[in-house]
Amino acid sequence: MRHPAPKAAIAAALSLALAGCSSLPLPRSAGPAPDARAQLTRAALQEQGHPVMYVALPAMGTSALLAPSGRNGDVTTWSQANTVSLSFEAGILTATRGLGADMMSAELSGTRAMMNGASPERGYPRHIGYLDGEYRQRFRGYLCKPGTRAGETITIMDQPHRVTRIEERCTSPEGGFTNVYWRGANGTTWKSRQWISPEIGYLETELLVR
Repeated sequence: MRHPAPKAAIAAALSLALAGCSSLPLPRSAGPAPDARAQLTRAALQEQGHPVMYVALPAMGTSALLAPSGRNGDVTTWSQANTVSLSFEAGILTATRGLGADMMSAELSGTRAMMNGASPERGYPRHIGYLDGEYRQRFRGYLCKPGTRAGETITIMDQPHRVTRIEERCTSPEGGFTNVYWRGANGTTWKSRQWISPEIGYLETELLVR
């Protein structure tokens, strides 16, 4: 019979993960990403007294727990002790640092409008900035259009959330990607799958504690 982990052990595991023991990035792995949420409970998460986000890089075979580390206007940055950081505006990824092939910046006006159901049918531009071999920022342009949009219920750490699942499909001559956002009625992005770069692939997120 499997017994639940003691409450103190769970809290210790969470503290270690938030301190950077569950690290990003790791070498690319052929297997699934290790789950940084293992042995955690909602009660232990609530005791932390601050928001907690679970993030995974499936193509890299790694995951981690992040806490907010700063805010600049509408942009919130989440990070862990090993200097990896992810910045979001209204749940939309706008920059990464410490991952290697980082997203240096992203133009989000079209995506924000799409999330609110106000994007044009012909699509909207999305520009993502990356560093080239000489550490200069270069932009890749995409034409994005809204995909399917449907209501559903998701469960995160035993907590159900009624959300709208929103797809964003972006293409360019060099390739494309599909971002997916699970957004609550109050605008909270509880879960997402968002493109970073060809080298890193997709970032998956879950907001464990708001």
